[in-house]
Amino acid sequence: MKYKRIWIILISVLVAALAALCGVIWNDYNAISQGVSASIIASLLFWIFTDVIQVSSERDYLSKIIIRMENLEQSKSDGLVDIHKRRDADKFWIDFANNAEDKLVISGTTLHKWIASDESKKALANAIKRIAKKRINFERYNEPIILIIFSDLGINLESERRGGNNRWLLRDDLNREKIAFCKYLADIIRDFNPIERSSIVMYETDRFPYMYCNNGKYCVVGTYFDNRSDTMNLQLIFRNGIGDYEREYTEDIYNITKNLPVRSLSSL
Repeated sequence: MKYKRIWIILISVLVAALAALCGVIWNDYNAISQGVSASIIASLLFWIFTDVIQVSSERDYLSKIIIRMENLEQSKSDGLVDIHKRRDADKFWIDFANNAEDKLVISGTTLHKWIASDESKKALANAIKRIAKKRINFERYNEPIILIIFSDLGINLESERRGGNNRWLLRDDLNREKIAFCKYLADIIRDFNPIERSSIVMYETDRFPYMYCNNGKYCVVGTYFDNRSDTMNLQLIFRNGIGDYEREYTEDIYNITKNLPVRSLSSL
């Protein structure tokens, strides 16, 4: 009986894995494959829960695992695509810019990371040109290209928060980074006509509650800390336009930007 149960578990896991793999290989059948795989796993867990496990403590432990899986599955249905750390994510952001067709929102202290490598610098420049030249109809505070960057006061406050005894050196570094990014942007829009320029807006903020980026397909949000370092840098990736999570963040950013001063592009 013991070996029979082991074989049932192994075969069930194998079939579920094969179903999931088929969904990856044949995209047209992805939904069906995911459904088959989820059904097999759910049935297997139910069987283990009701027949195999006899000890109540083990049942309680498994019940908690099932609840976590259900929460994760619910998050996916609400539009959560992935969770990752910010470090070593150059390829992610390059793809993020390359996939922007009609919308691009990026935010950061100085946005200097976008020009830290030739590949990311080129990807962002191409995205800005591609979207601006489409001359999309838009509303105020909902421009096709939105850049959110720290004001001079914001950089001072950030230097105080992060720099400690080296806050003056950090402030100088951040100011240099901001100037470098603005010069980079000025080079991109130098030949833009007034309509193309009007599709871009740069907001300056003294403080920003969280990182927010959107390329029209995916929305990326990341935590900031007031009293801790930013080494964790967890980022949540949502499918744009799907689920309450993404909608809440996007509406919040819309209302935040309405109260932020706009930096004139002619001053770049």
